[in-house]
Amino acid sequence: DELMVRWRSGPLTRGGRPRLMSSRAPVFSVRPWSEDDGDPGSPEDVDGVPVAEQLRTRRDMKGALVVLADGRYAVTGPFLAAGGARSLEMHARRRLTRTADDAERAWWQEVVGAVAMEGRGRT
Repeated sequence: DELMVRWRSGPLTRGGRPRLMSSRAPVFSVRPWSEDDGDPGSPEDVDGVPVAEQLRTRRDMKGALVVLADGRYAVTGPFLAAGGARSLEMHARRRLTRTADDAERAWWQEVVGAVAMEGRGRT
């Protein structure tokens, strides 16, 4: 009943987005995704850090763009790339220039766009 009232009268807002707590740029890392990491298409956590929000889902294979509870971003799939928004965007741009596969190209374009929009405060 409470949920129905909220849908009718609001507010319908997202929870607060986690912010990086350090004044330093977070460490950026890339490594292969393993079965022990779970489902790359819908990860619950990344290296022990809970996923706060899944921003995008990859369609051509299992993968996702997520925001972690510590404020970092991660791209999951065959590889895991995790770090700050700027580092992840630069990684995605490099991957974009190195692929000839249309589906992979579309994925990295989506990641670049989503992370750039996140930096401007929109999803």
